[in-house]
Amino acid sequence: NPQETRSYTGKPADIKPTVTVEGGVSFGGAIEYSYNGYTGLDMPKDVGTYTVSARIPGTGNYAAFEGTETLTLTIDKAPLTVTNAKVETRDYRPDDCRADIKGVTFQGLVGGDTLTLGTDYIATGEFDDPNAGENKPVTVTVTLMDTAKTRNYEFSSPYMVNTTGMISKVFPSVVFSGFPSTIYYGDVFTLSTDIPVTTWQVVSYSSFEPPPCARLEKLDDQHGRFTVYDVGRTHVSVFVPEDDNYVGGDKFETNR
Repeated sequence: NPQETRSYTGKPADIKPTVTVEGGVSFGGAIEYSYNGYTGLDMPKDVGTYTVSARIPGTGNYAAFEGTETLTLTIDKAPLTVTNAKVETRDYRPDDCRADIKGVTFQGLVGGDTLTLGTDYIATGEFDDPNAGENKPVTVTVTLMDTAKTRNYEFSSPYMVNTTGMISKVFPSVVFSGFPSTIYYGDVFTLSTDIPVTTWQVVSYSSFEPPPCARLEKLDDQHGRFTVYDVGRTHVSVFVPEDDNYVGGDKFETNR
């Protein structure tokens, strides 16, 4: 039996058998095709291999006629490429290089096809580094999911495209750690912050005397030594400077 190969176009394959009637006259009427349980007027359009038979339904001056041959039709996947990706601006996240992808631009979609992020494909992005900035290089990897639409296309998997994105500076939120659950006279312990700070300050009041009840010494940008001298209450504050990732100038405080 004859064999034909076509590429996916989103439309029925452009193949039609030549039918002649008595006297060599070409037949221009309707032809029905049967394949994979389907019988109708359209040839296959989706990717796959089909065994197609044809018949002429009885109509007008013509009697019904069943074809004696079958056609083996193969429809190949259409080539697909990614030309660009849209990266959503996001806030700085320490040590996190992930990029949030809003969608990608495909080249090669045919027949009015569209692909939907999260349904037909997955797109993941990676910044070169986690720091804030504009026009930062981003590598985007696109993977096709197994759907009725994507089965008609192919590209190298995973597919990668280079683009740019933005990471915005953030207002810092300082978290203090190291305070014991109960603080006693004479205790010495180290306080920590989750991000670098500059100035460490403590304002403390003794319960009985004006002198301070505690002292705080800066050890480094994230640690300070806290020494208790008397019963009382302390007010610890630190200052966060502006840098590449943080909008600075804010003072963060905690009371004990």
